[in-house]
Amino acid sequence: HETTAPKVKVIAPRKKFQPSYNDRQNREIRVGAYCRVSTDSDEQELSYETQCEYYENYIGSHENWELVAIYSDEGITGTSTNKRSDFMRMIDDARAGKLDMIITKSITRFARNTVDSLMYLRILKEYNVDVYFEVENVHSLEANEMLLTILSSVAQQSSEDKSMAISQTEERLILLKKKQKLFERSFLNIFQG
Repeated sequence: HETTAPKVKVIAPRKKFQPSYNDRQNREIRVGAYCRVSTDSDEQELSYETQCEYYENYIGSHENWELVAIYSDEGITGTSTNKRSDFMRMIDDARAGKLDMIITKSITRFARNTVDSLMYLRILKEYNVDVYFEVENVHSLEANEMLLTILSSVAQQSSEDKSMAISQTEERLILLKKKQKLFERSFLNIFQG
């Protein structure tokens, strides 16, 4: 008597209806760009202007893309989104149905705090707004949340590391200045004494 394995019926998972990035290629896409520069230095200011010009050209080079706005926050920390007024204006515009896609250089430009990053990506997903991260070559509507969580966590760690390095550099400069003053006093005492 031969036993046969029970037949298994494979049921494909249900797909949520959500137009993918590729589906959007055939229609007008309302695009916003987000750029941010961390400091007010002249060099960073030039970088900011360059970013804005780049996005105007990049979006303009796509036949079916319409530039809605370039959202930009200058000289403002990336660790907290509530301090970035244009970021919040961009989110409001997405909620109001004015945007189909947001382009930004990298996830570190979007948000350096994992919680904020995921919260806003989820909000944008609810409104079917894609965020394209150029450096990572990731579209938020096509990426799974695990990947977005990992990328956001790496961005947050990078921000924290940079902040710590800056703080340590400032501490070293203060110490060097103290040593320099001590040396100058000692030097003067030798020649004045």
